[in-house]
Amino acid sequence: MLSKYALALQKIYWFAYLQMLWLLFTLCGLIVFGIFPATYALLTMFKDAEELSAREAFHKFKTIFVSSFRAINQAGLIWQTMLFLVASNLFIIPNVGIYVQVTVIGVLGLTILGIIHFFHYFEIDKSSLFQIKRAFSFVFLQPRENVGYMLILVILLLATQFIPGITFFYGISTCAYFVVKIGKYEHRLN
Repeated sequence: MLSKYALALQKIYWFAYLQMLWLLFTLCGLIVFGIFPATYALLTMFKDAEELSAREAFHKFKTIFVSSFRAINQAGLIWQTMLFLVASNLFIIPNVGIYVQVTVIGVLGLTILGIIHFFHYFEIDKSSLFQIKRAFSFVFLQPRENVGYMLILVILLLATQFIPGITFFYGISTCAYFVVKIGKYEHRLN
């Protein structure tokens, strides 16, 4: 019985620790340049699922962050530009009509799904444009994953609204964990 509680506490600590690493490395990259490599490192940590000490996890996270920094930021700047341009349409044309706003929100959702697929299938040695095109193709080829990813994003938005303190310590790491779980489940089905 005690070991179940110890495992649960260890899991809670692990999620909070990875969240803080993600936040630290995102800030080290001045947010714009840090968010993509930090998110990739976070997802990779969950994909590997090794038992690591805090020090080993920090060094592994740092190694992944540094080794992918340049390659992933080339694509990251393109993704961020796309997100900015699509999201700015909501503010530039606010009184156009509900159909245009729904279309813009739909395109924004497709772009976010593309980013999730990009992180999930990122390879350092491939070109950025190839990986962006591949990510968008996965958006249309894997609808079951997309439903799961959108559910995760909706839950994150609701959690941010209603329990922001807990979301600050566990939001991104919990989302990354479930993104990896959904990806592994889909690969087992295929």
